[in-house]
Amino acid sequence: MELAQNPSRGTKHILMVLDAFFPFDLRVEKEGRALVDAGYRLTVVCYRNEGQSLEEIRDGIRIVRTPAVVGHAKKGITDILRSLSGQNFTLKSLIRRELANADAIHAHDLPVYATAYALAKGKGLPVILDMHENFPEGLLAWFQWRKKPLIRIKNELFFSYKAWLRKEKTALNSADRVIAVVEEMRDRMVKLHGTDASKVTIVGNTESERLTEDKKGGSVMIPRSKKIVYVGSIGPHRGVDTAIEAMPYILAEDAEVRLVVVGSGNADTLAHLQSMAEQKGVADAVRFTGQVPYDAALKHMEDALLNIIPHHSNGQNEATVPHKLFQILLSRAPLMVSSCAPLKRIVGDNDAGLVFEAGNAADFAVKAVWALSHEEELQKMTERGMQLVKTGGYKWENDAARLVKMYDNLFVQT
Repeated sequence: MELAQNPSRGTKHILMVLDAFFPFDLRVEKEGRALVDAGYRLTVVCYRNEGQSLEEIRDGIRIVRTPAVVGHAKKGITDILRSLSGQNFTLKSLIRRELANADAIHAHDLPVYATAYALAKGKGLPVILDMHENFPEGLLAWFQWRKKPLIRIKNELFFSYKAWLRKEKTALNSADRVIAVVEEMRDRMVKLHGTDASKVTIVGNTESERLTEDKKGGSVMIPRSKKIVYVGSIGPHRGVDTAIEAMPYILAEDAEVRLVVVGSGNADTLAHLQSMAEQKGVADAVRFTGQVPYDAALKHMEDALLNIIPHHSNGQNEATVPHKLFQILLSRAPLMVSSCAPLKRIVGDNDAGLVFEAGNAADFAVKAVWALSHEEELQKMTERGMQLVKTGGYKWENDAARLVKMYDNLFVQT
């Protein structure tokens, strides 16, 4: 979808603030390019990693980084000081400097919001809160398998669910505009915190339909391996443990099936999953590849028997969807998701893939075994998935248009 040019956009400068390195945050990247392509000027303030410059321009996005490199230790200290004071002192002076030429500040997720808000309101600038995830609920899920005592103590002392829930309510009700990934997240904000629904814009983690330009269309049957493939970051909330727990049932039906886990996770998480595979007697049938280049990950996805998004049902996963959902749909690859509300709504309600009950290894196994002998039905699902993105509204071009329209309306009103 082509975005109509608004002549006034070129006079407006948006300052995005990110509590991470950049690149590569895919959501920030896509939103930034959409706004630049529409004619807005854009700067991203973020941390500096080893080997990164203090400033650069990438795809029209100006990136400004902290003077000092921010390693794990410094990031940990930053997180603790932010929890105690509400302010991100590592980014604060950089944000203050860049705000001198900004017309709005766009805070990427809850941890950086308070700092962005305090500085922006001192200058009378509008603040946009981009809720990448349900942060308070995420705190309950992300650290379950961490074993190091210092990490556990830090998380218990400084990352209290109740404290961050209060911060979330304050942020949502003070922001001029709020961005949510899915409708379920918007509805949660309204119901739990009384957020004004009219100031919430849905900007999903969808993908551009241009990803399909090199795909051959139609009904050609693609030879599939007997691999069940998970691609993405690995954590307690992701549900890879459900897939491992299901493998003994699946192998009893077909001993050639393999579970391939593509992506990275912390050492405690990987050790937990590898130990589980050994205890279940399926270690030889479960492969952890680590992080691989994009093309290699895509190859795993394309020839898989099933690509899986096996998320556990919790407050975090019931209010978001990952980018890879739409990458899989556009790659015309077979898909099985858990019954988390956004996944079930998008995939199950449109018959674009299989859905199993979240956390239920037996149901996971039943659906995976069904897939072994129903290739034609799976192929039809993949075609419906492709069309769901191309013609059903789940494409980045639509989300980009909503983002740009939100900013157009904001600047008219301020």
